[in-house]
Amino acid sequence: MSKDGMHTPRRQQGLSLVELMVAMVVALILLFGVVQIYLGTSATSRTQEGLSRVQENARFAIDTLSRDIRMAGHNGCARTSPPDVTVMANHADEDYILSGRHVIGVAEAASAGSDFWINGEPGNLIDGQPAVRVTFSSGGEVSAEEDSFGGSAEFDIDSNTIGLRQNDFAMVTDCRTAHVFEITNDIDDSDSTLNIAHSAGGGQTGGGNSPHQWDDSEQNYNDGAQVMRFYSYTYYIAKNPSGNRALYRREDMRSAGQPDVVELVDNVEAMRLAYGQDTDEDRQVDQYVTADDLSDTDWEDVVSVRLALLLRSDEVLSEAHTTSFDLLGQGTLTFTDDRRIYQQAATTIALRNRMP
Repeated sequence: MSKDGMHTPRRQQGLSLVELMVAMVVALILLFGVVQIYLGTSATSRTQEGLSRVQENARFAIDTLSRDIRMAGHNGCARTSPPDVTVMANHADEDYILSGRHVIGVAEAASAGSDFWINGEPGNLIDGQPAVRVTFSSGGEVSAEEDSFGGSAEFDIDSNTIGLRQNDFAMVTDCRTAHVFEITNDIDDSDSTLNIAHSAGGGQTGGGNSPHQWDDSEQNYNDGAQVMRFYSYTYYIAKNPSGNRALYRREDMRSAGQPDVVELVDNVEAMRLAYGQDTDEDRQVDQYVTADDLSDTDWEDVVSVRLALLLRSDEVLSEAHTTSFDLLGQGTLTFTDDRRIYQQAATTIALRNRMP
């Protein structure tokens, strides 16, 4: 009792053991909830990031393949009046260019052999995976100066906006005739007159052309002729240096037989292709078949291509799962107890130079 008769409350001396234990249990419950929220958010973020990356890779792969396949057979001229083509480049596949097989594929790239691989089979091919090759001329139209061709093994162009370089294969055409040749000189873009040589030898790797010039009495390309880069791309699946499956593009007919190989997209598990064949010459698809169903001459009747890719993520999910995919009805792919994100992408590509 204080002097004025009022009670003085006792000061808190500390927590009892029971109170401390209750506080610890409450804190642990709260901490457990926070951890669960963090783990859930982190897993969701990782899944979304992996899915976004897979979708981005899928879009890039589909767009790249679609652009090149759509261009198959393009030569800058109307489909109804193709030019008479002469192949001069020694290292170009003349039979392939002149055959009209501007798109051709194989169901088993790993066992296709030299009948398909122009410059030798690439390494690390995946069993059971197809490959497809397309050829076309593209890059823009560059007019040749009037009377610049003559009978010599060189000519001039008025600009080089398409970036022609030594050892590139190029096509010059006036849509009546065309010549496919290898550029054998180092083009100087700073020169007011851009000279292109197509001599018998030379170049960085000694490829050259045979014949190395066209007869002036039969052909003199005048102003308005088109000069275009000639492309031959092969797409296939192979293991990259990291041990992952990846989509590759190889430029075959370039640099005097030295193919240029580029890895386009990592983590491409599978590719499937089906070819739309016109069997009655009306430029409409009558059936979709695989490469094994087409003979050498049937490839000239292909007017569209169906493409399907299966991609996976680098990111690993927290829980294992089993997924199955059937690409173009060509067999089911099943991944058991896998912790990756998978995404299928498919499209149908019309060969614009073979459609009505």
